[in-house]
Amino acid sequence: MGFALRFDFRNPESAGTAMADRYAAALDMAEWADGLGCARITVSEHHGSADGYLPSPVQMLTAMAARTKQVRFLVAALIAPFHDPLRLAEELTVLDNISRGRVDVIVEGGYVREEFAMFDVPMNERGKRVTEVVTTLKSAFTGEPFSYRGRTVRVTPAPYRPGGPAVLLGGSSEPAARRAAPTPVPARSGRTKWWPSPRTPTRAGSGWRRSSCTRPTPTANGRPRTTWPRPSARQRGWPSCGAATSTGSSHPSGS
Repeated sequence: MGFALRFDFRNPESAGTAMADRYAAALDMAEWADGLGCARITVSEHHGSADGYLPSPVQMLTAMAARTKQVRFLVAALIAPFHDPLRLAEELTVLDNISRGRVDVIVEGGYVREEFAMFDVPMNERGKRVTEVVTTLKSAFTGEPFSYRGRTVRVTPAPYRPGGPAVLLGGSSEPAARRAAPTPVPARSGRTKWWPSPRTPTRAGSGWRRSSCTRPTPTANGRPRTTWPRPSARQRGWPSCGAATSTGSSHPSGS
């Protein structure tokens, strides 16, 4: 039976775990899961969270990619307005080479006002920043020179996978859906269940397959909740520290 892992790296003070230990345990878990045939490892992005929510998904997946051989990786989601498009393209092409083409990215516009204030980014610029990031990534991943803000640039190295990491648009609002409509990339909504997969071209040969994800169950305060099974402390592949499991409310990632 296939399985997948998702990490957000929340580390509240009550856990009593050093963040370095939590990161190290996650790398051990990734290597262990890869050996068991894990299908996908997903990480997310948020900034300035008191509980240490992961702010740097590309760097984390780069570390995981170096410890694994088969498992695929997904950033769900990358908050486009907080990234320099060219620098992001470079980081993703390096990750694509280290992982040998095992990474995909969902790009979203973000929604947490405190994060936009932290980066001094106006929230009303989300749409145009998402569009610029997506178009820049797709152009950069060709490995060829392209026009960027009125000048000709080229991102090197070229991706390992022809065309680079798959770039999907994510969101759960009408504006997000309207942005996705004219953009030549697949779209992922918080309400849809269809994901691209070149290996399983079902749905009348369209290249899309039904996802196996499930809706999170609500907590007492109505927020989504995601839980993971608690492994035995004897399980090979990670230390017996608080990082081995995570149980709590998930951080929503709409836009």
